[in-house]
Amino acid sequence: MGGSAVARLLFSRMMRYHFETEDMQIKPDPDTEKLIEKELEEGRFPDASSLVGVALKHFLIARELGEEYTREQIGAKVDRGLAELEAGEGLDGEAFFEGLRRREKAPHRPR
Repeated sequence: MGGSAVARLLFSRMMRYHFETEDMQIKPDPDTEKLIEKELEEGRFPDASSLVGVALKHFLIARELGEEYTREQIGAKVDRGLAELEAGEGLDGEAFFEGLRRREKAPHRPR
């Protein structure tokens, strides 16, 4: 199942769950609460429910695709990427995404 199919499946399950349960209240720990407040202050989300909903969807999709990382792993990946850029080993972003678009449109071949 492709990434977009997984995302649609997870989203439909989450929406069905939302409509079949009563509203719930969640009390985040102080650090998480600060993160939520910062995102809201910066205007990225209209309210905490929207932010938590998007974050949960992204987490579930990443987990389903096997892309869970700890903060340390993410930090290491960022550090490695920055070192590659400084060494002139970076990729042109537009060219990279154009390649992804072409690959998505190409007929899939069995491996």
